[in-house]
Order: sequence, then C-alpha cells, then structure tokens
Amino acid sequence: MRIHYLNSLRLLATLSVIFLHTSAGLLDARNIGNIDNQFWLSCYKYCMQFGVPIFVMISGALFLNPTKEVGFSLFLRKYVKRIALALLVFGLPMCIVETYFSNTGGN
Repeated sequence: MRIHYLNSLRLLATLSVIFLHTSAGLLDARNIGNIDNQFWLSCYKYCMQFGVPIFVMISGALFLNPTKEVGFSLFLRKYVKRIALALLVFGLPMCIVETYFSNTGGN
C-alpha cells in the first residue's frame, strides 16, 4: 500500500537534507569574509533543517501503522540489517575520507 503524501514528504525531506549538507559544507569549508553572505548562508542552512525531523515522522508513521505487524525479530533481521549495511557502505568510507583530509587526520 502506497501512501502518496509520504512519498512527497520523503522527496521534500531528501532535497532539504541535500541542500542542508551543501550549505553546511559551504559554511565550514570557506572563510567567508562578508558578514552578509555568512548571515544569508546561515539562514539558508537553518531553513533547510526541517528535513531531518520529517524523516523521523515518516518512519514513525510507517512503523506505527496499526495494519502492519512488525515484530522484534523482523525489525532486527530486516530494518537494523539495512541500516547497518548503509552505514558500512556509505558512512565508513566518508568517515575515513573526512579524517584523512581534515587537519587532524592523515598526518
């Protein structure tokens, strides 16, 4: 069963998180001398933070659906396994790259 408004919210939240990471990267990686530019980039960054709680609310709406029976063993086998795999495939390499290229790591 597809819930179309959740798909729309998921798309909106995904775009928000992408824009959030982009603006955070711009603020962190560059020395912005102009206070106006820094102010507007900060406003942009904080306006995009609504996407993270939307993901939590979407997860709650899907997991707390009374018509769907999700037991603890199914939750561990299916969902925790997917999260752990995503963290290993995407999170670990990104952590290694950030540590290597940061000022504290790779020396």
